Amino acid sequence: MTHIIGADFQIQSVRDTLHTRSFFSEKKLLILEDISLSMDAVDELLEALLSKNDETIVLIVLYQVDKRLASYKKLIKIVTDHKDYTLSDSSA
Repeated sequence: MTHIIGADFQIQSVRDTLHTRSFFSEKKLLILEDISLSMDAVDELLEALLSKNDETIVLIVLYQVDKRLASYKKLIKIVTDHKDYTLSDSSA
């Protein structure tokens, strides 16, 4: 499993992870958490995701996203399993 959080997001490390085969298991998990959805980042991320190997599963966690943005709409078009969840305050 590889977990990349916001400020640590670099497209080259994502590409490397997406194209490297797993030696110890059938599947590999890549978690991208709270990453920037700028158009440049999304275009590069989409390119990398479309060319990933089949054994890699990618989970993208976004806490705040403007669904009106073109970058969000581009990302959603290629996603095979998309779910929206709302975080609630469990202390209430």
